[in-house]
Amino acid sequence: MNQVEKIKEIIVEYDLRNKTRIPSMVYRRQYLFYKLKQLGLRLRDIAEMFDMNHCSILYGMNRHMMWSKSKDQMYLNVIAPIMRELGDEQPYEETLHIDVKKTGIIKKITITGIIDPVVLDNLKEYMTMGELCANLFSNVEKS
Repeated sequence: MNQVEKIKEIIVEYDLRNKTRIPSMVYRRQYLFYKLKQLGLRLRDIAEMFDMNHCSILYGMNRHMMWSKSKDQMYLNVIAPIMRELGDEQPYEETLHIDVKKTGIIKKITITGIIDPVVLDNLKEYMTMGELCANLFSNVEKS
């Protein structure tokens, strides 16, 4: 199956012809606009696939470029599954932001970023710092 056919399946799977302005839906559409244009489709053809006009496609492609260039984590987290489905390399460095707050003996850790779902499945509600680090960084390639 070629990339365009796969994208058509994704459009149906995520109901991306729906005119909703829910950010996650908009982000997915914007990424796919860009991807389809990269594959050589004309703006008019892309617009027909989403039941939109070519100006909306152009605007969405520009938004994709802005979100990608700024490495907006919310945007990148939403489009990451579709990128993986299409076999795309992620155009940004995956980073984790770890915030540790200490209140007496209690430490609250907030982690944001793109984390492999397999790693997330291995995390427990209560872990020692060593267990947490071992789980988070066990798959990191050593240079």
